Amino acid sequence: MEHTDLKSMTQQNLPEDQQIVRLFFKRSEKAITYTRQKYGSLCISVARRILSDPRDAEECVNDTYLHAWNAIPPEKPDSLKAFLARITRNLALDRYDYNTADQRNTALTEAFEQLEPWLTVKTGESEAELDSAEINRVLNSFLRKQTLEARTLFLRRYWYGESIRELAKACHMSESMVKSSLFRTRNKLRKELEKEGMEHPSYFEFLYGMGMLAFEENDAEYIVLETGLGGRLDATNSFEHPFLSVITSIGLDHTEILGDTIEKIAGEKAGIIKKGVPVFFDGSDERSSRVIEETAENVEAPWYKMEKDALKIQEITDKHIAFSILDEYDNNTVWQVASTGIYQVMNAALAIRAMRYTFGDKAEICKWQKVVASVKWQGRMEEVLPGVIFDGAHNLAAIREFTKSIRLQREAEGEIHPLIILFSAVADKDYSHMIEILCKESKADAYVIAKVDNKRGAQADTLAALFRKYTDRPVYREDTLADAFTRALNEKGSEGKLYCLGSLYLVGELKELIGGEDA
Repeated sequence: MEHTDLKSMTQQNLPEDQQIVRLFFKRSEKAITYTRQKYGSLCISVARRILSDPRDAEECVNDTYLHAWNAIPPEKPDSLKAFLARITRNLALDRYDYNTADQRNTALTEAFEQLEPWLTVKTGESEAELDSAEINRVLNSFLRKQTLEARTLFLRRYWYGESIRELAKACHMSESMVKSSLFRTRNKLRKELEKEGMEHPSYFEFLYGMGMLAFEENDAEYIVLETGLGGRLDATNSFEHPFLSVITSIGLDHTEILGDTIEKIAGEKAGIIKKGVPVFFDGSDERSSRVIEETAENVEAPWYKMEKDALKIQEITDKHIAFSILDEYDNNTVWQVASTGIYQVMNAALAIRAMRYTFGDKAEICKWQKVVASVKWQGRMEEVLPGVIFDGAHNLAAIREFTKSIRLQREAEGEIHPLIILFSAVADKDYSHMIEILCKESKADAYVIAKVDNKRGAQADTLAALFRKYTDRPVYREDTLADAFTRALNEKGSEGKLYCLGSLYLVGELKELIGGEDA
């Protein structure tokens, strides 16, 4: 019977919903395959309307497939599309709550809850991408028409995330007056968006629109906008006339959404290039460089490629990397990044080149040297305790950069102290190859394994078995992350280095374990 169903399915591009549901009931893995092909983009869209971080959105979508698998049977949804959208929405809201559970974000969480009923999507055709530029136009036009008091309260509440109490005190109003004003403005805005056919913008689009107005009203001289997922279809790409564009390194990640080749992903990234607007980019990979160059030339945009040969490493320590850029501008200037991640050198070089283009002869290099040297990246080769470094490397490209970074550091310092790696991963990542690279290239003295506290986490026994396959060094498998961290610290000793990597979930849980995000 299953053979007959599958045969009939091949006569169409994708099977009908009820055919897919029948595959769920038969516990056929093809159900997940067809679901991803047919509704993957929809689920991503739903998640991104709530979550600003594309990695969180992608993880929510993966969780959606697992939830659907566990729910069908016994459930038999009439509309698989609506069923999946509802699951994704609920998971995204849960993820948002988790990300903002910290006390510092309580006000922003409450603010989101007030907006959420009309920011989330419907389960119909309107789930298609909205025109971010139009949303931005309508939102800004609406807010400018409000009284100064109403507009100020709205921006401070929903953009800056201030609490009702803080607003009442700052504006010399009662809390009830603040609430009433916000309620009236929300209702007016909802009616305005409905009239324009945009009653359900994404949370990211909403924040982007308010951000543009906030920047304008505060006379922001320079604005740096980072795209979300990809670039071509991102809300930030609705900004029509940027001063310049920057594209950093491109690797195989988020392939379900952006494409399964470097060239396809580069095409999505290159979508931010505008006619006549200069673009600076990482030219380390010939495949992505070719796509970016062609895109720039097609829209008559000047392009500037930063190649690895243009960078010279001057010094590598356990705290920083010093480097210079070999060109007519910076031949004698030594820059420094407060990171041991070698990939940050290229990122910093691109930022420096963009700065040079922006300010020209007015750039005060001494000041910029101090700025670049002071930048910190959470979860990216971040030393959280003496000799304890957290890195969010969770794909093959990131793992390769990690092993390259620690190899260069140990070569530079003649490192003889113990090197310990604490590793965990989620089940849908290519952790087998990640582990193989770690074992062959890191040459750590011991590996400590645990499962992250997430249903997507790969089993510790599975991870440990792979490590033992690729290394003869000690591999310790622990039942809890706390036990694993304690074991890893003991193995490190007072003089060694402990690197914790493999998953952003791992980094987050460890930070919570040691006492918070800013530990």
